[in-house]
Amino acid sequence: MKNKKVLVTIIITVLISILISFLGELLFFNTKQITHERYSEKLKIIEYDGFDIKNNEYISNKENAYIILEGNKKYINKLSFDYQSDYDFDLQYNIYSPYMEIEKNDKISNIINTTTRRINMDKVNKIKLVFSNKDIKVKNIIVSNKIRISYSRLLFIFVTTFTILLIIRFFPYFNKNIEKTFLLIGLSFGLLFILLTPVCLVTSSDDQVHFHRMFTLLDGKKSKWTYAERYFNKLEIDNFKKYQTDEDIGLYKKYLNNNHNKKSIIKVENIDSNIDYQDIIYLPFSIGYKIARFLRFNFVNCIYFSKLCNLLVYLFLIYYAIKIIPVAKKLVFFIGLLPTNIYLASQFSYDATITAGVIISFAAFLNIRNNKKVDLKSLLIFILGITWASLPKMVYCPMLLLMLFIPNKYFDNKKQATIIKIGTFIMFATLMTTIVLPVLTTNVAGDSRIEGTSVTGQLNYIMNYPFNYIKLLIKETVYNFDKMVFGMNTFSFLGYLFKNKEGFFNLSNFIILVTIFYLTFTDHMDKK
Repeated sequence: MKNKKVLVTIIITVLISILISFLGELLFFNTKQITHERYSEKLKIIEYDGFDIKNNEYISNKENAYIILEGNKKYINKLSFDYQSDYDFDLQYNIYSPYMEIEKNDKISNIINTTTRRINMDKVNKIKLVFSNKDIKVKNIIVSNKIRISYSRLLFIFVTTFTILLIIRFFPYFNKNIEKTFLLIGLSFGLLFILLTPVCLVTSSDDQVHFHRMFTLLDGKKSKWTYAERYFNKLEIDNFKKYQTDEDIGLYKKYLNNNHNKKSIIKVENIDSNIDYQDIIYLPFSIGYKIARFLRFNFVNCIYFSKLCNLLVYLFLIYYAIKIIPVAKKLVFFIGLLPTNIYLASQFSYDATITAGVIISFAAFLNIRNNKKVDLKSLLIFILGITWASLPKMVYCPMLLLMLFIPNKYFDNKKQATIIKIGTFIMFATLMTTIVLPVLTTNVAGDSRIEGTSVTGQLNYIMNYPFNYIKLLIKETVYNFDKMVFGMNTFSFLGYLFKNKEGFFNLSNFIILVTIFYLTFTDHMDKK
């Protein structure tokens, strides 16, 4: 009976969330569309320069050719036109009304043949379109005012509303089972970040490098790349700005999916066909992508599924850390749900799972200390978590030495304590040797995108000038302490999206932070 009542409550919550989503979308985001006449019509071309006319197409014969359209004196929500071009081009459009004049400049992609611009202006009496390149074919210039349902926005409103209502309704349960609350919030907003983030690279730091490594990780000597994968591998967020409206984004995704087929596959030699132990951290991404490919998902869904697998690994590690840590559960809950961590877990970045590996190791270590007993399960979690984090970031490796500070009485006997501590130290020394010695004995380059960087040079500097390095380290730590510990980089930095001030993502930051602050600090903190 109780389970049936809970199920009914969840169903009602879903229905309320759906209703709020549609009402919000219609009444808040489509106010003008509802209150003005709805139509779709072509505007009369009253003037043009630099165009030839052939078969109802306007073909530009010079740079900065323009077309002037007579306005319909109505409210215009959007303007769209069909085109063909061998290259991307710049479009400048001026919108005139009795009240104002707006000028905008956009980059238009050559891989789609229809583009849509948002106008949102009433009583338009003239529109001027300026095309930057020659040989652009333009036709079917249409303006319209229609109710537009944004499914991405609808999904955002629904997930946010459902999550908040569910937590409010079952607050005693979620407050008591904080690890399950973490899963609900983390999965909800992680999925939103996956689905609403632009399908391109450089949405997080260095993800063009991460994507390439995860893609080739399990391929051996050769990798098979479809045209969509090759195109995506070079598409950065500045280029993605060519797709600004839902219509353009939909056509772009359709283009990628249509070019993800056997006909476009080429084989590329991998420079190093051996799996580098540092690249093991890409396994969640790589396995997810290979599974999606095997199941013949379209390209966009392959990207989504690959990111989802990494998100699930992050959520599981933090969930289990909250579950086993004996003290400060809500502190781990708080750190795990920081928007920066959730966002990175949903992108091509290994930073989030590194964070999770360190956290679950601390949880296992504190569990050993609290129970005054070294059990095999906690020991394995501690070692595997630190090892996982140390694979790409050897700076975490010394944390293995924490095991040396466990009192011998916590072990079954002195012999066991000696074996485990010596084994831990040997493991630490082996890991350090595999990264430090090769760097010191060969010339290892740094970031390939920045000329002159050298890992070998950096380590040699540290060893030859230790006091200068310590001075620099302390100076930088003090200078950046507030930014790194209490600043936006820690709490709500969303890669390169943050710089562009996308509304969805800033709003997600706000909602997540308010939710976790409320859940964390409205109840007493653990005294220890």
